[in-house]
Amino acid sequence: MSIDERTIVADVKSYIDSLDGFRAEVEEHAEKIKRMDLTIYYGRRLICTAEFKRPTTIEGKTPRNFDVVMDAFLKASNKNPPPRFFVTSNFNETILWDNSDTTKPVMARDVYTIYLERKINNDEDFEDDEVREEIKRKMQGLVSYIKELYEGTKKAHYKPLGESFILGLNAHLESAASVIKRHVPDKVLQKWWKDQGYVPKVTFDDSDREKIAKYSLYVLANKVVFYYVLRRMFPAIRKIDANKEGIDDLKAELGFMLQRREEGVRRLRNRIRGKRG
Repeated sequence: MSIDERTIVADVKSYIDSLDGFRAEVEEHAEKIKRMDLTIYYGRRLICTAEFKRPTTIEGKTPRNFDVVMDAFLKASNKNPPPRFFVTSNFNETILWDNSDTTKPVMARDVYTIYLERKINNDEDFEDDEVREEIKRKMQGLVSYIKELYEGTKKAHYKPLGESFILGLNAHLESAASVIKRHVPDKVLQKWWKDQGYVPKVTFDDSDREKIAKYSLYVLANKVVFYYVLRRMFPAIRKIDANKEGIDDLKAELGFMLQRREEGVRRLRNRIRGKRG
């Protein structure tokens, strides 16, 4: 049987409809990326909207995907009246976002996360009875929790400053690594493996390729974050446009900045040692 969002979201709707006082409606949006949404009511009150993507799709690798989150946020905001909450989900991970504090960046408004214990690795997993039962239980628990938040019997808490950023960064890097790992040349992997001092290997499996992909992305992310911190402190630093400049130019520029950082750290240490002497 062919599995798509239409089928799965219809099932989620039925799980919610079976709860006393709850009602869900399915909305399909044929945009650049097709999305299947739910609008969820308790009584006559719209309590949240929810957007779903399968984890087997590029857009569904993480429910923290920036485009998916912003799309879900805008759709919730355009409701009249807009609900306090919206949800993004790839079923493996479901995130509840709270729009109460509009001074917070949208990507820092996550307040509650549900993880599927029986992780979905391929579309056939959606047909597993135990997976379906767990999805039903988790989705029913989520909407019941949202109702309690509205009633005031439960309270939502935003994450500490920076935690949402780290979670989002890790999710996007994991998503990118799952794609990049398939294109790592053996020669590159062999050299990197040797440089890390790992036990020598002749053949490399999928987890080995994922290891170098994640490592490379985290190193790049570290350099990019450092660059943006520097630009905030020193606006005169040349702006890098990743859409216009080649990878070699970017590597050279970021490498130069890191070199200058190391030189600055060394000078500072020498100065401190001199004062102590």
